[in-house]
Amino acid sequence: MISRRFFFLFALLCASAAAPQLTRAQETDVIRGQVTGPDSAAIQGVTVTVTSLSGNVSRTARTDSRGRFTVTFPGGDGDYMVSFAMLGYAAKRFEVKRS
Repeated sequence: MISRRFFFLFALLCASAAAPQLTRAQETDVIRGQVTGPDSAAIQGVTVTVTSLSGNVSRTARTDSRGRFTVTFPGGDGDYMVSFAMLGYAAKRFEVKRS
């Protein structure tokens, strides 16, 4: 059951995790998204860790009651690894680039 739950979680993470956005006036990268389960319900309490590839600086957030998270990097470099972890689900990590 965990592998099935992971598949749906991973598929929805890929579809719903927002790419970094650059706020040019502040030169800040903002990585935001929403984590949902196989029934499309939001998952609260997922640990989201974002690590900049050039500076190896990590920032962590937890999803709220709507499954949403936001992580900011002032003066960000645009290339990040984003990791998702929660008990009962396999951890997942993937690269995100500024568009």
